[in-house]
Amino acid sequence: MGGLIPRLDKLQRENDLSKQEEAAEKELLEKVRVHSCFALLFPPRRCLLFVQLAKADQENAEAISRLQEEAKTLRSALTAHSKRALPAAPAMPLSAPFMEAIKGSIITQVHEHILPIVVQTRSEMERIAKTRDTELYERLKDKLDQSLKMSELISRWIESNPDDARQALAVATAGAEAGGARNSDSVVT
Repeated sequence: MGGLIPRLDKLQRENDLSKQEEAAEKELLEKVRVHSCFALLFPPRRCLLFVQLAKADQENAEAISRLQEEAKTLRSALTAHSKRALPAAPAMPLSAPFMEAIKGSIITQVHEHILPIVVQTRSEMERIAKTRDTELYERLKDKLDQSLKMSELISRWIESNPDDARQALAVATAGAEAGGARNSDSVVT
C-alpha cells in the first residue's frame, strides 16, 4: 500500500508531461491540417488522413484527461483511507486484575477472528489497487502509442517532403496572421 502513492504520483507526472506534449503537437497539427488542406498542397486523401489524425489526437487528449481525474480520485481516496483516525480510547480505564483475567481470551479472539479479516482486507485492497494500476497503465499506454505513431507519421512526412512542409508551415503561419488581423478588425468595428 505504501508503494501505491509514489506510483500514482509518477503516473500523474507522466500524464501531465504527456498532456503538455500532446497539446503542442495538437496545435502544430491543427495549423498544418487547416491551412494545408485548404491550400490544396496535398491530395484529398492526405487531408482526410490529417483530419482523422487530428480527431484521434483530440480523443486521446480527452481520454488522458479522464484518466488523470480518475488517478487523482484514487489517490485522494487512498490518502484519506490511510489517514483515518482510530477510535478514541474508553474514558474509564479497566482495572489491572480484570485485564489480566481476559488477556488470553482477547489474544485468542484477535488471532482467530480479527487478524484474518485484516489480512483479507489488505489483500483485497492491494488486488484492487494493482488492478486499477494495470488498467490505467494499459489505457495510457494505448493512447500514448497512438500519439507516438501519429508523431512518427508526421515526422516521416516532413522528412520525405521538406519543401512541402516548409511551404505548408508558411501558408499556415500566413493564414494564422491573417486570421488574427481579421479577428482584431471585427473587434474594433
